[in-house]
Amino acid sequence: MYEEYYEKPKNVINPAETNVRSSSFLSKVYGYMAIGILITALVAFGVGFGFQSWMTANPTAAAYETYLFILIGSIIGLLVVSIVISIISLRGKHSIIVPAIIYSVLMGVVFSEFVLFIPFYIIGMAFAITAMTFAIMYFLSKVIKKNLNWLGTLGFGLLMGAFLMSAFFFIFYLIAPNLFSWLYVIIDGVFFVAMLFITMFDVWRIQQIANKGSQSNNLALYCAFSLYVDFMYILMRLIIILARIFGTSRR
Repeated sequence: MYEEYYEKPKNVINPAETNVRSSSFLSKVYGYMAIGILITALVAFGVGFGFQSWMTANPTAAAYETYLFILIGSIIGLLVVSIVISIISLRGKHSIIVPAIIYSVLMGVVFSEFVLFIPFYIIGMAFAITAMTFAIMYFLSKVIKKNLNWLGTLGFGLLMGAFLMSAFFFIFYLIAPNLFSWLYVIIDGVFFVAMLFITMFDVWRIQQIANKGSQSNNLALYCAFSLYVDFMYILMRLIIILARIFGTSRR
């Protein structure tokens, strides 16, 4: 997505100017990321409360079927928009701001499922842990000087392994139903660790880009979108894990 900026940085002679540019660039990246998360949160709670009110006032199949269709459409939309963003990013000539906003909105619709069915204290706990994880990774990225490309490779390898495990999930369930819950825990764990590795790599790489004094607004958008996706997937995975630990009933 932004390898050319990472591998061939522009030289900046004045160290003080580099620090200013680095801080400015990172402010843009995390600012755009925060806006994306805010859009997703507003959409998620709006859709969640809207359908909750509809289902409560009119507990018929229509409300549930409508929500299911919208949810499936949003998931498909996420896949399509992610491909569009990847294509735009590879070309590097146009801004991804419009598709990124659309992605944030669609993610909000998907996230509304948690708003509907998961207790709010679990969502709050997961958000706090995710935010704290990002803060720790940001700190580590500023002090670690070694190349962490291997961490990204390992993370993506684990992620592919988790997807393959998920593909055989149903087969294992048919063969040994009693091992169903344990297999699900293992897959959840692998997904979570993989996303942590990938996120650590992304945070570190973006820090390296910032250290070179980059000022490109497009590049800041690309970096912010990458971190936004990492944040949302870690958050959702944490919600699932915590829901399994504390239960999903609302009191």
